Amino acid sequence: MSTLMRTETKMTRRKTVLGPGYREQYLALFREALSCAARGELDEVAIPSYTHPNPLIRWLFWRRIEMALRMISGASGKAVLDFGCGGGVTFSYLASKGHAITGVDPLAVPLARKSCDFMELESNLTESIETIPEQSQDIILALDVLEHIDDLDGTLASLARVARRPCLLVISGPTENLLYRAGRRLAGFSGHYHVSNIYDIETAVHRRGWLLDRSVSLYNPIPLFRVTRWWMG
Repeated sequence: MSTLMRTETKMTRRKTVLGPGYREQYLALFREALSCAARGELDEVAIPSYTHPNPLIRWLFWRRIEMALRMISGASGKAVLDFGCGGGVTFSYLASKGHAITGVDPLAVPLARKSCDFMELESNLTESIETIPEQSQDIILALDVLEHIDDLDGTLASLARVARRPCLLVISGPTENLLYRAGRRLAGFSGHYHVSNIYDIETAVHRRGWLLDRSVSLYNPIPLFRVTRWWMG
């Protein structure tokens, strides 16, 4: 196990990695984006979830980000790829740790760029992972994105291509159980954007040679989401 892995494991015990006001700096931007977008236009990049009027739903989605970032909290000064970066909700934290940020999202690069401009953050933003050099990324985040992708195996091959060994991969996704689906309906989301669930994704990630290092369920005994950390040496 790498030094990065040993250090990071110890650091995940912290209660929080997002400082005061972290969410608020994004909420203003996201609410403005929603006011200008057509109904449902930003659902697939989770913007309505981060700004949802129900505080429990809003908390749950920000909690997912919190748990994912805890899993890399011992790292600094690395090359980090946020695959499916959406509006860039991880960027402010990543910048505070001195990481070189690359964001990939075919739908939300303009919004991510606006977040970076507003917060004066440096990042490399692109709509396609194919523009990223081989073996260039030390840490890869793929948070609530892989369940949207039809060609999961092809995407995982692309992630492995850009991974610089030893590399950390953190993924999250919905369980798609009955409670999760009921919660989506109650929250007002009726679209069917998911082609797989987190269990299918984890199986595919393992087949690609990644080794599971840590997993967290939100929340037992009937989890709605899972966040997992993987390692490839």
